[in-house]
Amino acid sequence: MVRGINFGTALVVGWAMWTAADPQQSLDPFVVAPEHFHLEFENQYVRVVREHTAPHQKVPMHQHSLGGVMVLLTDQNIRQTLPDGSTREIHRKAGETYWGDPQTHAGENISDKPFEYVRVDIKAASNRINPSAPIAPVQQSLDPTVVDPAHFKVEIENEHVRVIRIKPERGHQATHAHPAPGAIVVALTDAELRLRLSDGSSREVSYKAGDARWSATTDPHQDEVISEQPVELIRIEPKIRK
Repeated sequence: MVRGINFGTALVVGWAMWTAADPQQSLDPFVVAPEHFHLEFENQYVRVVREHTAPHQKVPMHQHSLGGVMVLLTDQNIRQTLPDGSTREIHRKAGETYWGDPQTHAGENISDKPFEYVRVDIKAASNRINPSAPIAPVQQSLDPTVVDPAHFKVEIENEHVRVIRIKPERGHQATHAHPAPGAIVVALTDAELRLRLSDGSSREVSYKAGDARWSATTDPHQDEVISEQPVELIRIEPKIRK
């Protein structure tokens, strides 16, 4: 007969054994650094993570298990330490975007200013409806990068995602459509827009600089800028196979 079991101790020991047996769990950024990483949004296609690091603050070793798009909301001046102990410094400007493969590292903000970015992880093809099916693009005659290339420019495109930088002029309108099922829009500036839909209806959309939202508008429409100040948005479209 077993006597004197301390259930509190047993739970702690059990949790430690489970964590040790699951290294990915122990490197989950939401587990090891919840003060830095915040889950903004998640659906079957994307996971949107916001990271904020104070000046000269360090972030412990963690793992990004999915590839994704980074949108820098501030200048990036960081030092990363890799699992083998090597280090590298990265310097980029606010507003830049880039693709990041899955990776494991620790980080340090080596700037006197806070560092913040939004990371849009693109979920694996196994989560898509039919991974072997071709990607169905939007009709070319309505693709905004075709009908209005001066204001819609492709920044990144690979097998997983297309990233468009949108810099419309005040009052500018061009009828276009976006591929289903939608995309994450990250606002680099405040933005006030009026969406005029093909059925004649309209609605206004407001963003604050730094907002990251899922936009499901895929029908033909026009974006009318009603903001007084210049508008700049990043649109991140996961390539979904039907």
